[in-house]
Amino acid sequence: MFRKEMVSDKLDQLQLAVDRLKSSLVVPVDPGDTGTPFPVIIQQLQGIENQIDQIVNLIELEDD
Repeated sequence: MFRKEMVSDKLDQLQLAVDRLKSSLVVPVDPGDTGTPFPVIIQQLQGIENQIDQIVNLIELEDD
């Protein structure tokens, strides 16, 4: 049961990270507009990927 709560908490954290990424993205509309730099987007996506890996590991431990 404890691991199920951990997975639930991690999923909540993941949702917050995705929401933060979506709300912080700036998409250029007109020529010359500046958007969110790609390195920033990549860094945030890597953080999200790490969170997904943690969730997968917790689920795999539950299956053992």
